[in-house]
Amino acid sequence: MKLEEQVVNLKLSKRLKKLGYPQESLWYWQYNGKEGVRLGIGRYKLVARDTSFGISKRDSSAPTVAELGRVLPYRIRPVNDEDYWLYMSLGRYGDFNIAYDTPSDGMHSRRVYHQEEVDNEANARALMIIYLLESGLLRFWKEESDDL
Repeated sequence: MKLEEQVVNLKLSKRLKKLGYPQESLWYWQYNGKEGVRLGIGRYKLVARDTSFGISKRDSSAPTVAELGRVLPYRIRPVNDEDYWLYMSLGRYGDFNIAYDTPSDGMHSRRVYHQEEVDNEANARALMIIYLLESGLLRFWKEESDDL
């Protein structure tokens, strides 16, 4: 599987950053002021995290599928105390589907609360996290320093 299928694209990385997603990842979209190189998009390029150099304000973390999976709740309870469970599947034509829904019990069909379907798993997970953040169903807290 190609690296670009395992990390969030630049556009979604920027949206996640704006919504407060932690900027700690194995990969980053790094602003370099000139045309990007391998996996480059305009003035950004995808680079591995290097702890010897700082992250600039223009850089955005490019979370992997695994990193996003650690953030997604397996269940949400948005309305009426009803549980909606995380469901993911690969579509017939290679699109990735992610949803929160209620399972079918034989008498009732499944009810979808929210669903995303896009080109790869990383972007699907990112879109769902963006939806949860914008809906107030997921929040990130900044760690407070020990300096009191």
